[in-house]
Amino acid sequence: MALLACLWFATGAVSAQGQAQGAPAHEHDADGHDHADHDDEHGHEDADHDHDHGHEDADHDDHDHDAAGVAGIRLLLGQAGGSQAYVVSAQDGTVLGTFSVPGASSVQQLADTRYGALVHTDANRVTFVYSGLSAVDHGNHMDLLLGNPYVLATINTGRQPIHFVSMGNDIAVFNDADGTAAWFDSRLLGASIDYETITASAPDHGSLVPLDGYMALGLYSANSLEVRDENSVLRATFPGCDAVHGQARLGGRAVFACANGVMVVRQLPGGVFTASLLPNPAGSQDRVSHFEAAGAEQYVVGNFGTGFAVVDPVALTFATYRTEGTQLGGALFEDGERFARLGSDGRLRSFDLATGRELGSVAVVDELLPGAVRPAITAAGDLAFVTDPTARAVVVVDLHTMTVTDRLALDFRPDGIALLQLPGAVLH
Repeated sequence: MALLACLWFATGAVSAQGQAQGAPAHEHDADGHDHADHDDEHGHEDADHDHDHGHEDADHDDHDHDAAGVAGIRLLLGQAGGSQAYVVSAQDGTVLGTFSVPGASSVQQLADTRYGALVHTDANRVTFVYSGLSAVDHGNHMDLLLGNPYVLATINTGRQPIHFVSMGNDIAVFNDADGTAAWFDSRLLGASIDYETITASAPDHGSLVPLDGYMALGLYSANSLEVRDENSVLRATFPGCDAVHGQARLGGRAVFACANGVMVVRQLPGGVFTASLLPNPAGSQDRVSHFEAAGAEQYVVGNFGTGFAVVDPVALTFATYRTEGTQLGGALFEDGERFARLGSDGRLRSFDLATGRELGSVAVVDELLPGAVRPAITAAGDLAFVTDPTARAVVVVDLHTMTVTDRLALDFRPDGIALLQLPGAVLH
C-alpha cells in the first residue's frame, strides 16, 4: 500500500530575472532512496533517411469490434538492439508496418495520436511516423478507415537531440550538443515538417516546455531555467533549479524537476514570468527526474526513489508516496485522477492521486535486472499496454480490474512504445 510520505506547499515566487525561492512549508517523514536516473526522453533525427513503408495489408488487423476495446488501436514499437521500428495492431500484434531507422531509437508519444515519433540521438535525427488511421465524418459519427502506416520524414533538427516533448499543438526537442531547441507545430504534420529554432545560452543537457509564444528551457549543468521568445530573446532567468532533468506542462504552467525539488514557471500577461520552487522533503536523497502528464487534469506525476511524486502546478502542492520498486513509467487515467505505475519489480499498480492510496496491482513482466531492456507503458482509456522485451510481447491490462487481458506475441524485442489512435472514430 502506498503511504503518504510528504506534502508541502510553496509560497515563494519570483518575477522575471529574479532569484527563485520557495518556502518548505509542511514537511513530513519522507522515504525513497534511489537517485534519479536519466531514463526518459532520449532520441535523434534526420532529413532524408531511407525507410520502408508499411508493407503488411492493414485490412486484416482491426476489422471487428472486440471485447477488449482495442479494435482500431495501433502501437508504435522500437526494436531493442536494432535499427527497425514497427507499427502493430493492438488487437492481435500483427505487424502492419516495418521501417528502417538511422539507429537506436527512443519511442515518443505524441499528443496527436495519429502520429508517433522516434528520436535517434547518436544519429542526430528524429523520425515522424503516420499511423495510417483516418476517418470519414458523417456528422453524428466518424467512420474509422484503416490504411497503411508510413514514415512522414526523418529529419535533422540539431546535434544530439535527447529530451522530446509533445504538448497540445507543440512538439519540441532539445539538442544537447549545440544548445538549440527545434519547435514544431503538430497541426502541420503531414503537410510540413518545418520548425523554428530556439537557441539557449549554451549547449547543455536540456529540458524544455513550450508556452504561449515562448520556450521555457532547463539547463542541467547551469542549474537554472530560462525563458526565451520565438526569436530566442531571453525574457527570464530562474537560478536555483539544481541539475534540471524532466519537464511537464499543465494549467499554463511549466513544471521542471530539480535535484532540490520541483520548479513551476507561470506565464503572466505581457511576457512576464514567475517561478516557485517546491523543495524536496528535508533529508531526502531522492528527486524527481521524469514526469508523466499525458491526460493530466490536476496533477502531474513524477518518479521519486521507490515511490512517486504528485504535483499540482496550480495549487503549488507536491506530495510523495511510498510503494515498491523504482518507477519505469506510468499512465494517467480516469480523467487524470488515477495513476498506473510500472515498477522495476515487474508489477503495475494503480493509485488514487488525491490520496496516494493503492487501488490494485498485477504482475505484468519479470523484475528488471541490471543491464536489461526496460519495459515501457502507454495507455488508451482504461487499457494499458506494457512492453515485455524478455518475452517478446506486449501485455494488455484492464486498469479498472487490474487484470491482464491479453499478451500480444512479437518476433522481436520491443524497446519503447507509443499509442496510435484516432479518438472519436468508430470502426464498423
